[in-house]
Amino acid sequence: MDNSERDRMVREIHQTLIDVAQKLSIACDTVARHDRSLYGNGRPGICTRIDQVETTQKQCPAREARRPANTIALGALVISVLGVIWTILRR
Repeated sequence: MDNSERDRMVREIHQTLIDVAQKLSIACDTVARHDRSLYGNGRPGICTRIDQVETTQKQCPAREARRPANTIALGALVISVLGVIWTILRR
């Protein structure tokens, strides 16, 4: 390898490193934005907001009151279907 080949390789490596550094800078900025979005920056982030919504939804009085009604409605539906089937089979 002579000096001209070595210089050419050094220039190629240098240009490649410049390209990598530019892409890395863009990637780091993107990661920082995502981090602020997910975890907040002095404010609640997406993770905190989702936890709050899930907690609020689980503790909703209307949701708690609706559970027995759903069970009763399902039981009534099953009894009705069984009654229809029994009526058809008796004919």
